[in-house]
Amino acid sequence: MSKINAVAKQSVSLADFCEFVEANPERLQAISEWPELWAKFYALYLNRNLLTDFFNEGLLDTSKFQFGNNYSGQSFLIVKKPGYYIRANVWPPAVYRGEAVAEEQFNRFYVYGDRYAHDHNFDFLTIGYYGPGYVTDLYTYDHRSVRGDVGEAVDLLSEGRHVLSEGSMLLFEKSKDVHVQFPPDQLTISLNFIPDLIPTRRQVMFDVEKKRVVKTEFPSSRRVHMDVLVDLLGSKETKSVYKNIVAD
Repeated sequence: MSKINAVAKQSVSLADFCEFVEANPERLQAISEWPELWAKFYALYLNRNLLTDFFNEGLLDTSKFQFGNNYSGQSFLIVKKPGYYIRANVWPPAVYRGEAVAEEQFNRFYVYGDRYAHDHNFDFLTIGYYGPGYVTDLYTYDHRSVRGDVGEAVDLLSEGRHVLSEGSMLLFEKSKDVHVQFPPDQLTISLNFIPDLIPTRRQVMFDVEKKRVVKTEFPSSRRVHMDVLVDLLGSKETKSVYKNIVAD
């Protein structure tokens, strides 16, 4: 996990941001090495009409609004393009408008609660867009030393606590950064920039108190099918490239 100190002098429109990304598609493979993207994403954050325009446009035709969005109710797909997508996540406080958030709803918003942390099998950028920000405890681990067995001990290294306040940006690296989230004091919205790449690694959930694996989710069946197709139909070059991607 890296705290990104990006700056931008002026905001950009969503269309201009997308044009920038699509002019450099090869760099989506390694956004941790793309500081120009960080600055442009910060410039998108400076666009304070981004979500207003998004909802105004989407609500003109509710039959199509968020069609194809398979995420939980807290996530809104702002744009989805070949190779990447941007989503907005809504983080309500534990008590919202004078009422406690229902337990079942709370678990959907904070999937892993305040004890269980998780990694991701993809890199992504996140920035606080609105509100005071949720609190997150950050850890790192070496995925190469972990089999993923339930109950397996893991050396989780604490990286401290962070508040994703407005304009605060974090870079999460796949199979390395681990976090647990706590509810904000007030309603909070964050933006995520996520490369839309085929995941090649598992995703792991950890018990941060016991420092043990509690659950492992493996990549979708597409990865299995890719393994078979590359083996049967791939050329020597195909197999070499695919091997490097999977081993990364």
